[in-house]
Amino acid sequence: MPDIIHYYFQFNCFMYNVIMNIEEIRQYAPQIRLIALKYGITEVFIFGSAARCEDSPGSDVDFMVEMKPGASLFGTAGFSYDTSKLLGISVDVIPTSVLSHASDREFAASIQKDVVAL
Repeated sequence: MPDIIHYYFQFNCFMYNVIMNIEEIRQYAPQIRLIALKYGITEVFIFGSAARCEDSPGSDVDFMVEMKPGASLFGTAGFSYDTSKLLGISVDVIPTSVLSHASDREFAASIQKDVVAL
């Protein structure tokens, strides 16, 4: 296996085997808020397994974010990338603005049920 592919594989395996609970995530709150501001995000919330304290190896961290009016949704991708690098774990991001338009109302309700402030 070429070295670059080998190291990429090891890094991704490392990222996906990290377990990070809500208290560990909150230790990074100041850095996460700075990243959020960089991308036009005003509020950051955690939902999913980390919020429910049910995270396990392979779990990611799910963030729901409130965007500034007029902020680009592309900011969620930048936020996801930067917070993933910071935390060393895979990150998913959903803007609050898309929940009211979700066709799967049950999924949207489950997110809102789990959500906790960073």
